[in-house]
Amino acid sequence: MAYYRQSKNWSHSNAFSNSPAYTPVAADPAEIVRIDAVINNPAFSSLFTNKQDFIRSIKGQAASKKLSAAQVNYLASIEKDLLPTNNSWWDAADPENIGKRQFVVAYYGATGYYNTVVQKMKADSAFMPERGVWEKMWSNKFINARYKRFIEGNKHNIGDIVIAKFSYGPASNGIVQKFDYNYLDGRWQYGILCFETGTVRLFKDTEVKPAEKKPRKARSKKV
Repeated sequence: MAYYRQSKNWSHSNAFSNSPAYTPVAADPAEIVRIDAVINNPAFSSLFTNKQDFIRSIKGQAASKKLSAAQVNYLASIEKDLLPTNNSWWDAADPENIGKRQFVVAYYGATGYYNTVVQKMKADSAFMPERGVWEKMWSNKFINARYKRFIEGNKHNIGDIVIAKFSYGPASNGIVQKFDYNYLDGRWQYGILCFETGTVRLFKDTEVKPAEKKPRKARSKKV
């Protein structure tokens, strides 16, 4: 068996630097410009965190050496994500469009779907996705059913006296303290101060109804 003596001055760095195939690649100013353009884009914050982290990491690298082919390709894909879309089909002044846009941001913001698009819509009030994406966002029955209940509005207002009852236990009389719309289950929910317990409890709209008013007795006329 043959044995080879290793030089005490040998190292991996020396092996690469002394190799004819190794040539350090200088930084490319054009890549630095592209990276800065991505970071300064108003929609940069709408990118997924891993993409933001990638851009920040290659910014430091690009200052001293050229990016690899794989890094350049990924940078190009991120640049594509930030390209402006064609909004000529969208009427931003239409009240119904304004309401539906707000609902989409809130609904998909709660469900987690279309996250990239929603983050862009949050970051830029003028941003709208391509028409095909918008139509796809409205193509399922769940968002349409929830939007229908949302525009129907709340049935009870703050200060209303109501009767609230869960699917179990006795009914409670109380007064509405607050209300809001739950985008996840598509229901209006009410915070009701229950007279029996003195505490505020949350009820769905299906669990609340107006308190029945007792009919007033007719007064007898004096002769």
